[in-house]
Amino acid sequence: MVDTCQAATLFSQLQSPGVLAIGSSMKGENSYSHHLDSDIGVSVVDRFTFHTLAFFEKLNMYSNASLNSLFNSYDPSMLLSTAYYRMDLYKRALNEVPVTNFFGSVMKTIHTDSAYTGFLAAHDAELPLSVGNNILDHVMLQNEASARRSNIEEMNEAQLMSHGWTEVLLEQLEGKNSDVVVMYGLGTMGILLAISTWLSM
Repeated sequence: MVDTCQAATLFSQLQSPGVLAIGSSMKGENSYSHHLDSDIGVSVVDRFTFHTLAFFEKLNMYSNASLNSLFNSYDPSMLLSTAYYRMDLYKRALNEVPVTNFFGSVMKTIHTDSAYTGFLAAHDAELPLSVGNNILDHVMLQNEASARRSNIEEMNEAQLMSHGWTEVLLEQLEGKNSDVVVMYGLGTMGILLAISTWLSM
């Protein structure tokens, strides 16, 4: 599934059997955006993607809508381009293939009320239990998060200590006024700038 200008050209050379492809526009056609957000001044979704999402929002996981119904839902007057699909490599009839074969998914999700902190978690994020969540899953998530956090802290310490100048700087900062160290640093940078300027003349 391709949503870009002249999208059909991206799969015109495919030779692999069992591949079904659709693009938002044919060769020589542009693919247009649907609407823009006036606050940020950019388009937020393309027409092909917008109408694809609109089609799927009408379905549930148990719908028996076919790929044929999806492909027929693309109206050229709404897209301002011609959606093109290639099915010569795909041997099944499109009206016999449910869209859920390609787009359906059942996943186990664990809901949390906290934001994803990634690799920069400074402290334990609370993961409140929602109704019906398994306590073992919650404990496992907390253990994984704390192990990942300790690994990150160890890596940061190792990276910090791998630089020789860092040790010298830390020694200088102990027992001294940090403003003095900063002033020495700025003075050294000024001298280096003057020397490099003089050498470049």
